[in-house]
Amino acid sequence: MNIRDTIAYGSRWKSIGLLLAIVAILPFTISSQYIFTILILIGIYCIITIGLSLLIGYAGQISLGHAGFFGMGAYISGVLTVQFAVSAWLAMLVGMMVTFGVAYLVAIPVLKLKGPFLALATMSINIIVYILLLGLSEYTGGASGLGGIPNLSVFGLSLSNQVLFYYFVWIVVAGIILFSMNIVQSHIGRLLRSIHDSEIATETLGANVSKYKVMIFALSAMFASLAGSLYAHYISFIAPPTFYISFSILLLIMVMVGGV
Repeated sequence: MNIRDTIAYGSRWKSIGLLLAIVAILPFTISSQYIFTILILIGIYCIITIGLSLLIGYAGQISLGHAGFFGMGAYISGVLTVQFAVSAWLAMLVGMMVTFGVAYLVAIPVLKLKGPFLALATMSINIIVYILLLGLSEYTGGASGLGGIPNLSVFGLSLSNQVLFYYFVWIVVAGIILFSMNIVQSHIGRLLRSIHDSEIATETLGANVSKYKVMIFALSAMFASLAGSLYAHYISFIAPPTFYISFSILLLIMVMVGGV
């Protein structure tokens, strides 16, 4: 890490360390199941918004469709485990891979758009996913939703216990933060910031701007898919309204309030 990065990110590591320390001691001070559920959902939403922060804050590309990718992860995990008795971990991996592939292919034409046109195009992705979740009722349960999604287990230890799932989710969040900070501090992060400032100037330096925009879009979608799978296996029931456009807007607000 160079001096510039130390100045820019040194204080963030202290803040992250403080956050994780608070997360670690909270279960010893809280007994309410409701509060635990809120804290778990905060962790799950953090995974999505970290990906969105990379996309919006660093690459300068807006998305109003990430609730759709969140839903893809949740439903792929749910359908594979409930309908086809696939291992939950394998289902999560499949969900992430499929979502990454779909987002990559969709991003190639969509990210050629700018401003409000890009926002509307990503919103349409969310609408398409929502319609598919309703229409493929034979697998997804349609408007009635999909229930009976099994809880996760690690080395034979069930994560149906709220405290264990809480720690698991926040360990995943910590891993996502470290991974994302490494991206930000690498040459890729510098390229993303350059794209945010001026795509034309970045292209004149010989960088393949389209490639990096597509890759960061697909990566942020994969984060959303992982969050969706965790959500499905925690709640054990999912329904299409959870993944409507209104949630994409809420995610965007989270990113803006939290700081892009």
